[in-house]
Amino acid sequence: MTTSSSPSHGPGAVEPPAASSYRDASSAPQWLQGVFASIIKARWLFLVLYAVLLPPSIYFAVQVNSDNSIDRLIAADDPERVANREFEKVFGAGEYAVLIVEADDPYAPAVLERLDRIEQGLRELSRVQVNSALSIYRRAKAGFRITPETAAAFKKFATGTDLLRQQGLVGDNFLAIAVVLEVHETGERLDAVDGVSRVVEQAGGASPPVRAVRQVGLPYVNVHLHEATTHGGPRYFTLFGVLVVLLTLGLYRSFRALLSFLITLATCVGLTMGYIGMVGGVLTIVSPMLPMMVLVTATACLVYLLSLFVACAAGRAVVVLGVL
Repeated sequence: MTTSSSPSHGPGAVEPPAASSYRDASSAPQWLQGVFASIIKARWLFLVLYAVLLPPSIYFAVQVNSDNSIDRLIAADDPERVANREFEKVFGAGEYAVLIVEADDPYAPAVLERLDRIEQGLRELSRVQVNSALSIYRRAKAGFRITPETAAAFKKFATGTDLLRQQGLVGDNFLAIAVVLEVHETGERLDAVDGVSRVVEQAGGASPPVRAVRQVGLPYVNVHLHEATTHGGPRYFTLFGVLVVLLTLGLYRSFRALLSFLITLATCVGLTMGYIGMVGGVLTIVSPMLPMMVLVTATACLVYLLSLFVACAAGRAVVVLGVL
């Protein structure tokens, strides 16, 4: 292979450094020269190997699931996490959230009716458990119905002790509903959070006399991280693709070089993601850094190798080993 097959340069193309600035292949260890010489000699065999591996890699790549919850940042073999999983097997577990119903007078009968409708609607959802000061009072008072008299009695019950305030169930101008979502994966979490939001809206939401219904807690943080990662990933990969196109055309002015770059980068990412899917891996909030790191590293190597190739003097064999 000689420089006669190197990409052509158009007007204004960046001139590569002279071939004399590179070390000769003879300066590399003999065994390394032999290894790479064998690879070059059997290049069609390696091309066929990659062509065979790519389709199943794509299949496994599309099977990869994502879970951007915070607990995925902890190593699976961390001793405390292992102990926590064993605890959850015995006592159960879930993600905790709080619905905060704010009003000028949270103990007014109309506000209590809104709170009660929300709570009753949440009880009908699967994977959702709820508790509040109102539900505690209802269990203590059989046949409880919301009237001005029972609302006054409930206010006396809720404010007569600091216990409920310390638990965050009551406070100045608000009453809260504690929610436990029994979810273990992203799909279950999204369905549960959507169900909670739907119940709140159907019950009247933040319309008067309620000022606001705030939904806070770990499930909402995890959903936000999932949506931000899902929507941000394609945007950043697109920007990187534009960078690769501009970099390749700017340096080499060759569409053949651009095509070879894109095919190589796509193959690298496909094989990487395919391996993740084959071993049952799951993408987390930091996982987008992996394919991006592969793309950056592969692009740097491609630019270096192609620059070395076009820098060789006419009629001189391409020496890639001399830079290793």
